[in-house]
Amino acid sequence: MNACKMRRDRPSSCIEDLFEKYRPLIYSICSSIWGKQAYRITSYDDLFQTACYIFVYAYHTWIPERGKFGSHLKRVLKYKLMNMLKGSAPPWSRGYPFTFLSDFKSISFDERVETTSHKLAEDPTFYNAVLDILEQQ
Repeated sequence: MNACKMRRDRPSSCIEDLFEKYRPLIYSICSSIWGKQAYRITSYDDLFQTACYIFVYAYHTWIPERGKFGSHLKRVLKYKLMNMLKGSAPPWSRGYPFTFLSDFKSISFDERVETTSHKLAEDPTFYNAVLDILEQQ
């Protein structure tokens, strides 16, 4: 059996190797969420950092006998990030939740416009997300 698949005796280099292997998947999932939900997210960096945190959670909850790490990671990342978008706390937060979401309720309309303008300049896909919201209203 591969040393990285042994649940209790995984070497510390294993998580680093898996992270490098699955970094493109993490970026892909973050980019997909960013493209659709950028107006709600503080920054892409915060989203990616949260996804990396969830990667560690997925690594520790992975049971090799139940399947490959890649499929487990993809399922956990999508599920946890989408739940956090709905307001759930991140895994293992123990009453000290963090979030990658913007807190638009506590800022003025002018600050919202400024934040939106800044995000439009950073990412052109954000413009489409704003248009989608306006069409829904």
